[in-house]
Amino acid sequence: MLGKISVLVALCLIILANTNTANATNNLNVREKSLVLLDDWHYLETHSLFWEQLRSLNIDLDFKIIDDPTIQLTYYGEYIYQSIIFFAPTFSDDLSKKNDLKLANVLKFIDSGHDIMIFANSEVGNYIRKLANEFGVDFDDYVSNSLTLGI
Repeated sequence: MLGKISVLVALCLIILANTNTANATNNLNVREKSLVLLDDWHYLETHSLFWEQLRSLNIDLDFKIIDDPTIQLTYYGEYIYQSIIFFAPTFSDDLSKKNDLKLANVLKFIDSGHDIMIFANSEVGNYIRKLANEFGVDFDDYVSNSLTLGI
């Protein structure tokens, strides 16, 4: 699955809703908080260099398993995170009903100036397909390493 990213040609979509977050991270006194959504805890070890590189950019990482019912994007109307990293390509719509990750909520998060990063492979789930499609990205329905950009 996701561990095969280095073998498969993985798709890394970085969708920047605006540049304010990127500018804020350049200021060493500002710490950005990112929600990292995982399929499995073992990705903490298998991709530890990636996580350390993000931490070196002054980013606090809050790791959660994708089906965790306690996941919240807001607290008293304020967003908790500046970005979301989807490191769970098999994420499906039925899992999003267990927490605050409904597609409409994530799109509102992006529209309010926050960022997302999506990691996907050939086993991409329907939720990630729908989210990427909101930005003109389509995945093939069969196992493939290609994608179509609707630019």
